[in-house]
Amino acid sequence: MKKRVERVRTFLCVFILILAATGKAQTQTVGTFTNSEYALEGYTLVFSFSSNGVYLVDNCGLKIHEWQTENTTVSAYLDDNGDLIKTSPDPNHVFGANGQHGIISRFGWDGEKQWEYKLSTDSLILHHDIELLPNGNILCMAWQRLSRQKTIALGRDTTLAASTADVWDEVILELMPMGPSQASVVWKWTASEHLIQDFDSTKSNYGIVADHPELLNVNYRSQGLGNYDDWLHFNSIDYNAALDQILISGHTFCEIYIIDHSTTSAQAQGHSGGAAGAGGDILYRWGNPHAYKNGTLANQRFDGQHDPTWIAYGDYENDIIVFNNIHSSGVSSVDILSPTWTGSYYLKDVQKRFLPKELAYSFTKTTPTDFFSPGQSSAEVLPNGNIFTLEAAKGKYTEFIPDTKEIVWEYISPIKDNSFTKQGQTASGNPVFKGHKYATDFIGFIDKNINMGLPLEIDPWPTACNGIDTTTHQDTTHQDTTDQDTTVKDSSRLSLNHVELEIQTTVYPNPTSGKCTIKGGQYFQAIEVRDVLGRTVYQSNVVSSSHQIVIDLSKNPPGTYYAICDYGGFQVIKKCILITEQNNY
Repeated sequence: MKKRVERVRTFLCVFILILAATGKAQTQTVGTFTNSEYALEGYTLVFSFSSNGVYLVDNCGLKIHEWQTENTTVSAYLDDNGDLIKTSPDPNHVFGANGQHGIISRFGWDGEKQWEYKLSTDSLILHHDIELLPNGNILCMAWQRLSRQKTIALGRDTTLAASTADVWDEVILELMPMGPSQASVVWKWTASEHLIQDFDSTKSNYGIVADHPELLNVNYRSQGLGNYDDWLHFNSIDYNAALDQILISGHTFCEIYIIDHSTTSAQAQGHSGGAAGAGGDILYRWGNPHAYKNGTLANQRFDGQHDPTWIAYGDYENDIIVFNNIHSSGVSSVDILSPTWTGSYYLKDVQKRFLPKELAYSFTKTTPTDFFSPGQSSAEVLPNGNIFTLEAAKGKYTEFIPDTKEIVWEYISPIKDNSFTKQGQTASGNPVFKGHKYATDFIGFIDKNINMGLPLEIDPWPTACNGIDTTTHQDTTHQDTTDQDTTVKDSSRLSLNHVELEIQTTVYPNPTSGKCTIKGGQYFQAIEVRDVLGRTVYQSNVVSSSHQIVIDLSKNPPGTYYAICDYGGFQVIKKCILITEQNNY
């Protein structure tokens, strides 16, 4: 990535001035802490394990959309049409470790539930993660119960579990949604069909483990992770359409795996077939050669990792990024590795260890404990080449420049259960499984009503984020207003309160290729439009006789702009997205 030029930081100066004007002495604990001009202009999907709501917030921490659902959320994604796809835990599940969900739902932009599928039985339950496929199907993971008798038949060392214990096998399913609540399994892969062991020579899968890295050692036991029953604990899934391959994180083995999706379900059961000719065997694994007896614990590089993902942008395109929790040390890292796919197989060294020998990139903080989550978490490369991370245990989202490791955006979620943390109070109860940020030109936002809302937190911190003071629009609609002054100031001209003005002030079309109309709930006193750096690109103080005004932004570069609508006592801020003509669908 090309080095960025040094820039003057006026942002801090403006922040200090606004903070001084407010007279507030509290400490910021939630919301947007950092927002540099080099952060991707986009919207971040935020929720928590304990909340029914799923929200999109912009770089200023302002809510621009929300979905209110019946259940809490494990994982969530936006489809290319703007739909929300989320997983939810089945409260009546029979078995499963941390990460179980059992329910997958689709919600339209308007919040209406379009489809919901439940797979949660006494022998099979969906868990952790899903992946949306280009054909509209969904890849998901499921635990499948294996009886003790079956595991012994697979060469399981009986000393690894209690005498009556079952084992949870891992299954990958491709679901084709059908109707409002059904799905058809159109492809299946099962971990227990690809095992090797050197414990019981009477079994057909007996062999030298180190000679078969394409198979899983049924008797491997990692150090300090998982339990004997949940012996693999897959925790994420990703898909590469160009390769037609699936990427999986094996938490307890401290490895990532790649398997072939070009197989039929029948081929996926065996060791031949598919584009790679290997059936359902492992095409690639990395992170802990000790798991297949081809190294020692000193060779282990991953420790309880999450969210391996193929990179689609930037200097590391087609490489794999991983959030390496390193749970036992109190320091996490973001790692990038560069596997080599020949078109038929992934390269290994002479010791039959998959390459590369070393990471291509690794990030942590100068003070290691400043970047740490013992579980969950995620990392992805954004369209601008920056790296976006979530420290799940803290509910903390970070965007940084890979080459300089400079933090350009930082946000701590205020979501707690189905309420919100008050600014100044320590954030708690806000863990998130995975985080995702979408650019403002994401295809799913086209033709959607994108309007700047209010901060999620109670009593928002004064900020000059993008040149805008967010203290002028605190959310009093769904939050505790105790000790908050909600008295209308200078309201002789106003018949509506601030919340009503916020709702009735609209910008359309949005996105626009040039002109947009700003329509208000009352007569405007003034309107000012600023760019993301806080620079004024339009200003009018002669609109007091009008409910609406047309703004021409066509002479400005594409990007995000903020219309500050002054009603003579209240300010309402609305976002307008300017796009090029060819992208204006």
